[in-house]
Amino acid sequence: YFFSCSEMSTAAKEKITERRSSGPGIGVCSWNILADGLSSGEFMNSGGESVIFWKNRGPKIASNILALLSSRKNEISIVATQENDHPTWILSEIQKHMPQVKMVRCSKGKNSEKFYINRLSDELTNNGHYDKSPTMSLDDHDQKISEFLKASTPDVLEELMSKKGLTCTTYAQEKCPPPDGKQQDDFYHSKDHLAVYYNSDVVRLNTTIDETGLFQNEEGVFRLNFTYPVKTEEYNFDIITAHLKSGENEKGEVKRVKELRAILDEADVCENPIVLMDSNTCGQYRNTILQHRQRATDEGNILSEEMIFVNDLILSKKYKNIIDEDHTNHKSIKMRHAQGSQPKKFGELFYDTIDKIIVPADTEVQPIAVNTLLSSTSVLRVFPAKNSEGINQLRNNPFVRNFLKDVCVDEKWGPEMRNNSTKKMDHFCKTNKRFLGGGGKISNVKEILLGLYPNEHMPSDHPPVAATVFVNAKKATSKRGNSDCDSQQSASNKKPTVIRSAL
Repeated sequence: YFFSCSEMSTAAKEKITERRSSGPGIGVCSWNILADGLSSGEFMNSGGESVIFWKNRGPKIASNILALLSSRKNEISIVATQENDHPTWILSEIQKHMPQVKMVRCSKGKNSEKFYINRLSDELTNNGHYDKSPTMSLDDHDQKISEFLKASTPDVLEELMSKKGLTCTTYAQEKCPPPDGKQQDDFYHSKDHLAVYYNSDVVRLNTTIDETGLFQNEEGVFRLNFTYPVKTEEYNFDIITAHLKSGENEKGEVKRVKELRAILDEADVCENPIVLMDSNTCGQYRNTILQHRQRATDEGNILSEEMIFVNDLILSKKYKNIIDEDHTNHKSIKMRHAQGSQPKKFGELFYDTIDKIIVPADTEVQPIAVNTLLSSTSVLRVFPAKNSEGINQLRNNPFVRNFLKDVCVDEKWGPEMRNNSTKKMDHFCKTNKRFLGGGGKISNVKEILLGLYPNEHMPSDHPPVAATVFVNAKKATSKRGNSDCDSQQSASNKKPTVIRSAL
């Protein structure tokens, strides 16, 4: 069960037929891996909190990125990640098997680092290890935590990691150069990053970065220029990685449009731009926002001028999103329980395709079914297709979605979905005339919600999305330089191999 060209919309098919002269295909993937610092104490699933601990999720994420980059016939050569607060550790795990893989990163958000330090400091304070003062800064906590961890026994550290889900690693363990003033054995914490992993046997990085692999322009567009050698030809292309503002509301969409406009303006000057991003929006967000605007109009409120949405901007700028929003395998599927630290988000169910791969509208593309590609080398499994219609009804009927949220909050649902009672929700779905009259049909809500991400077989709340993009056949020029400046050099001396398009 996966997306094929035959399932694309008519409009998308028409755009694909208007192609430039195309050269070889380059396989790319985008994956929001769910930051360690943002994951604990929030999500419901089958398995509970321990499934979400980085100790259990991290190795699965690293092994799946490795599987993507080492897939049969080299379908995928570049994996762009968002919400990555362990970028160097993941690289070190991949390089144990593929030393030719390199990584470039760009720091993006601060919340992951802040939430992680606060959770750990709260845990240590609650257990009498030190007193947390309201006036203490993150740096103060950092020093206190580092001192405590250095003096702790292995049993204490194991308790924090295995039972509390607090990673408690050092810079040395993360294979990460410590920042100024820090030592290798100090407590590791990090902002979440945009991090791009690539197979240097296939593509060559031209963008200049620092000796730690850090892209320094934190406020600008994270754009990397690559060369793809094929026989006697060389093709340049640019990878732009982004993570747009979150929020299923008008304010968030306005911000996202502004962010994306800057990205596409940058892409306009690229010969073969490929944008890999978590857009934090989709057609379902549009519907929600328009419903709120209509409600405000009905109440007599004066609204601003007509809105422009992210998907509108993509089309108006003559680009297209390769990833089919309607397909279950591309959906971010998650729901926050009612025992976490963000009450405003309790009970919110998402079944939304918000990850995008954007290319010029006349570019030839071929979607890649990631779950099929990795079927023999990975434990990655997507949401069961048999429950797609049921979760679609729970998500996209506002009346039902709000009732589900109320049940979750009122009954204080926790992280282990198997322990939450869905009797009230099941009764609603079987007897509510408004739901049934609209064609609703759901027999077992718990069975549907047991497939929520992240879980044992999907280590993030997003699945990876991928495609082969056929770059413009124009031969690359020397205007961008050809030296690979990433310091994380390959231990392999193999010649570049030709990447094949997905089958």
